[in-house]
Amino acid sequence: MPPEIIQLVIFALSEAIKAYPQIRAEIQAVLNKDNPTAEDWAALRARIQAQDYFKYVPNSALPH
Repeated sequence: MPPEIIQLVIFALSEAIKAYPQIRAEIQAVLNKDNPTAEDWAALRARIQAQDYFKYVPNSALPH
C-alpha cells in the first residue's frame, strides 16, 4: 500500500476520533482486544454505518 494512502487513512481516522467521541470509544474497544479479527472490524464498520450523523453529533448546528 502506498505511504500516501496510509497517511490519508491515519489523518481521516484521527479527525474522526476528534470529531466523534463515540466512534473513538468503539474503535478503542476493538483495539483493546488481544487479537482483533476481520469480523471484529466488519462488525465495527456495520455499527458505525448503521448510525446517522446526528446520532454521533447530537449538538450539530446542521439542519436535520
